Amino acid sequence: MGEQEKVTTEEQKEIQEVEKAKETKEVKEAKEETPQPQQKKKKKINRMTLEEIEAQLQIVKEKMGGFDSVYAQHLLRRKEILLSKSKK
Repeated sequence: MGEQEKVTTEEQKEIQEVEKAKETKEVKEAKEETPQPQQKKKKKINRMTLEEIEAQLQIVKEKMGGFDSVYAQHLLRRKEILLSKSKK
């Protein structure tokens, strides 16, 4: 009986390993099936309209707490350029 018990425990271990492998395979397949949302490509500052610039400035103000970043400085500069063009 000692040998039968060893065999059954070994079989149980093998069964558990197979079940784990199936579960991980199912999880991997589920992850592959779910489509990843594609991130929008960020628009270049030179291509932004005045409205888009102002919207981005609002976001920068909320998230960064001001206009000290290089990105915010570029947005402000582009806004000045667009405003000067519209006045001409």
